[in-house]
Amino acid sequence: MKFDHIPQINQSSSAGYLDSQASYTTDISNIDLKPKTLLNYRKDFYITNALRQQLSNYQGHYQDQVGAYKDVLKQMKTLVQLIRNEKRTRG
Repeated sequence: MKFDHIPQINQSSSAGYLDSQASYTTDISNIDLKPKTLLNYRKDFYITNALRQQLSNYQGHYQDQVGAYKDVLKQMKTLVQLIRNEKRTRG
C-alpha cells in the first residue's frame, strides 16, 4: 500500500475491474512516479511481510473452510439417508 500507486477504478459498475480501458477517478499525470521492478518489491520487507501474513491468513481460513464443508457433507449424507428411510417406510 505504501510502496506504489494503486489507481482507483470507477466503481459505478463491477465491469470496471475487468476492463483494461476503465476510467480512473484519480489523475496522476502530474505526479513523478518511477516504475518499480520485481526486485524492488522483493527487497521491501513491508511487502514481503504483508504477503506472508496474507498467505498465512488464507491458509488458516482454507483449513477452516475444508472442515466446515466436510461437516456439511456429513450432515447432507445423513439427511439423504433419513429421507430414503422415510420413503421406504411410507412405501
